[in-house]
Amino acid sequence: MDELKKKTLLATIAVAFGVVALCYIVIAGPLLLVRVGLSVPSQLVAQRIITFVVFASLVALPFGVAYFVRRLPQSLVKNLLVRILVVVALVVVPIVLVLASLNSPIWSFPSPSVWDRPQFYYGWPLPIKRDGHVVFPLVIAIVNWIFWTLYLQWVLGSRRLKHYIITLSIALVLSCLGVWWCGGSAFNSVSRVRTPKATTSEATP
Repeated sequence: MDELKKKTLLATIAVAFGVVALCYIVIAGPLLLVRVGLSVPSQLVAQRIITFVVFASLVALPFGVAYFVRRLPQSLVKNLLVRILVVVALVVVPIVLVLASLNSPIWSFPSPSVWDRPQFYYGWPLPIKRDGHVVFPLVIAIVNWIFWTLYLQWVLGSRRLKHYIITLSIALVLSCLGVWWCGGSAFNSVSRVRTPKATTSEATP
């Protein structure tokens, strides 16, 4: 196998694993490993393997994409429609990934003995919440959104520092406006546990 075919094969594998990792983040739920019939110990083992594969695939994806982008005709890269689609992807996809990662079991650690299944931290790259209805601050969701936006920008072929600074500046302005709009509660939580209201019979002594 010559050098070109070898690089093409490695880039194809990197892109394939990266796409699968992104799809896993979007579709995976906290009980996914339970539904496939794994016991609690098996879930813990599988979760650690899956987490490593997801992280490694997300790191490899931009390099595989960059290999193919360098081989695209310059006319296609500079095409107006392609640029519009890139902007749409930068606006929509990071939001989808942030919302999807709330349900994807990316982080995990051994569960207490009182649990009947593993306890997972949700959110990527920063854990946002954990199973058990624990609240999470909006500011962490904002950080994850900024990370996903910069990551996707890198995947789509942006390599200039100026572009990252512009994107980061816009994201920070939008984040400040969002925090201002939500008020001080944005730094406390955006998800609170609702305690069931006492019934009339329970409230009456």
